[in-house]
Amino acid sequence: MKKLGLMALLAALLLPVAPSTAADPIHVDTLPRGEAPAVVWMSGRTVHTADGRAETLPLPASHAPYLRLLGRRHGAWIVVDNTEATVKVLAIKHHRVRTVWRHVVYDPGTVYALSRGGDEVVQWFTDRGDRTAATVFDLQGHHVASRTFGAGSVLDFTGGTLVLGLSKTYAWQPGSPPLQLAGGASWADARRDVLFVAGDDYRTGPTTLSAPGVPPWSAFFAPRTLSPDGAWMAGLSGRRLVVRSMATGLKAPLTGLRLAPDPALTWEPDGNLLVEVELPGGEALIRCSTEGGCVQATDVLDQKVSFADQGQYFENW
Repeated sequence: MKKLGLMALLAALLLPVAPSTAADPIHVDTLPRGEAPAVVWMSGRTVHTADGRAETLPLPASHAPYLRLLGRRHGAWIVVDNTEATVKVLAIKHHRVRTVWRHVVYDPGTVYALSRGGDEVVQWFTDRGDRTAATVFDLQGHHVASRTFGAGSVLDFTGGTLVLGLSKTYAWQPGSPPLQLAGGASWADARRDVLFVAGDDYRTGPTTLSAPGVPPWSAFFAPRTLSPDGAWMAGLSGRRLVVRSMATGLKAPLTGLRLAPDPALTWEPDGNLLVEVELPGGEALIRCSTEGGCVQATDVLDQKVSFADQGQYFENW
C-alpha cells in the first residue's frame, strides 16, 4: 500500500500544471519610467497633449485641485471649475477665459459631460431626495433642454443623444421624451454599440445597445473604459483594477492593481491602459499592457488627473 501511495504521488507530481492566471504583485513605486501618455490629459492647471506639449491654463493656482478637463472644441479647452459654491464650465483659448455656464451647487455629486462629437454639455444634479435635474446647454451658454428623472447616471453622451442608467436604460434626445432601450445597465458606448446590462446579485455583462440581450458572461465589477479594439473592458472593484476579456469575461494579468481614489482610466491608441495610482508624495499615471507589464508614464503629481472627452460620469468631488 505504501508503494502504491508513493507511485500515485509521483504520478501526480509529473502531471502538467496549468499556468496560473494570478498576476505577480505590481510595485508601482519601483516601476521604470516610460514614455509620456499618448493621450490628452490634465492635472491641476496644466493640459498635456498627446504629442508631449504642456499648456498651463490662465487660472489661479488655488483653483488647481478643483479643475477637470471635459475636452477641446473649436480651439478652446472646456474645463469644469468646482472651486467654490458656484461651479463654472469654462472655455479657455490662449489667454482668454470665457464662462459658458454657472451652477450653484448644493450637493457635491453634480456631474458634467461634454457630448462626444458635439458642442453640448449635460449637467446631472441629483439631490438628497434622489431626484435628478438634467440640464443640457451648448458652448455658447444657451439652454437646450431640462428634464427631471429619478436617481441614476449618465452612461454615454454622443452627438445629441444621452444614454441614461435609471431603473431601466433610456435614450434621451433633449427636447424629446426619453425612449426605453433595455433594463438596468451599468455602462454604455453608443459609438461602438456596447451596453453592459445589470443582472442578478449586482453582476453586469456585455451586450449590444441596439439589440440588448443576455450577455455571454457577467461578473461583479464596475465597467469604466473599453479598449480601442473592443477586446478588453477595464473597470473597478472597489479601488482594485479589473480588466476582463469582452469575449469570455476572463481577467487579464494586471487585474488587482490598487489604484488612486476615484481614479482616472483610459486606453491609449496602441491598446495600452493608463491608470492613476497612488505613489509616495502624490499620484501618477502608469501604463500597463494586458499581459501585465507596467511602466510609470508620469512623474509624481500633486493633483488629480482627468482625460479629454471622458466626461465626469464617475466623479464625486
